[in-house]
Amino acid sequence: MMKLKLNLLFDDLVRRFGISKSLVSKMFNAWMQVLAEKSKDLVAWLPRETIRACCPEFFRENYPSTTVIIDCAETFIQRPTNLKTRSETFSNYKSHNTAKYLVGISPHGQIMFISKAFGGRASDKFIVEKSGFLNYLLPGDEVMADRGFTIEIFFFLVV
Repeated sequence: MMKLKLNLLFDDLVRRFGISKSLVSKMFNAWMQVLAEKSKDLVAWLPRETIRACCPEFFRENYPSTTVIIDCAETFIQRPTNLKTRSETFSNYKSHNTAKYLVGISPHGQIMFISKAFGGRASDKFIVEKSGFLNYLLPGDEVMADRGFTIEIFFFLVV
């Protein structure tokens, strides 16, 4: 929990508690799985009717079919020792090793989708395709994204 709250390095936790790095890693991963399991019901895809009913006036008037607003978020991770993993997680955009997530929010600001973590090298299009996000969309749904998403994604979503 100290890792989450204070963002301490694993090496720091090794020294503080006098345990091995592999044990710190195992404990961290175990707690992350518990937290993910306990919090999964907090992120739910809303029915279209609920989205429309709660939609702010600006969206209702200007973007009436917008169902979800998406963006990819990256979080810094420690530099992996495994060379393959290191290359898969290196983000040219952040110039650092990162984990990358696709996040979708409703027009009124409720988080409706968070993907599993991908390596920082993964493209936005790849994450949209592989995350299961597309399974939630219905015909007529419009997806809003910032300019960082390539135009190919929009064609991909429409198909």
